[in-house]
Amino acid sequence: MRSKILCALALSLVVVPVSGATAKSVSKEFQEAWTEREQRYAARYREAEDQLPAALAALNDPNADPATTKDRLDRALRTTFDLGYNSARTQVVTETKAFVEKKPSAERAQLWLQEQADQLRERARSADEKAAVVKNQTPENDSASLQARLKNLGMAVFEAATVKGMADELTLIDQNLAIYYPAKNAEDQRRRQARAAVLGAIGQAMQASANQGWMATCTRAGPTTTCMGN
Repeated sequence: MRSKILCALALSLVVVPVSGATAKSVSKEFQEAWTEREQRYAARYREAEDQLPAALAALNDPNADPATTKDRLDRALRTTFDLGYNSARTQVVTETKAFVEKKPSAERAQLWLQEQADQLRERARSADEKAAVVKNQTPENDSASLQARLKNLGMAVFEAATVKGMADELTLIDQNLAIYYPAKNAEDQRRRQARAAVLGAIGQAMQASANQGWMATCTRAGPTTTCMGN
């Protein structure tokens, strides 16, 4: 009996110190991963931010070839989309890090995710309404009206991109937290699947909404450009 006790003590002295010295906390590992992701999104945002002035200048260039108008509009709107999309993903990661830093319970984390999804659903509905207003605007031939319509189109694309970015990142965050807080039962798993379906639908709808602005027919008459959404 005494030899068995001594053997167990010897094993504990070998195993425990090594484990304690090398293992990181799960929380720290997740925070590091989220920070890296946050930095990637922020870098993409800055890249789009740097590209936007040139894209807008090209779109409004009175000396540009009219045949390139559609391409120049696409470039400006895609850059606008990238701005909203990456800004939103950065924001969601930042908010997630702050939330998890408070060490919430698994139940509180579930509630938080549900709240985020519900708020995003409302924002998606608002973004859809804004896009519909722009799409249904009757274009005028004067330069001021056309510029106002292009501005509204850009804002609608930016908002759709923002909502899509939030939906995509919340989907990924939900998957991350499913590892951090493993499902306790079938109901937990069902709620996560339902949230994934809602967020996926929002992301698809917002991508389609943003693409409405890209599918446009543009014509040029003198210094005036007219773009009609399909």
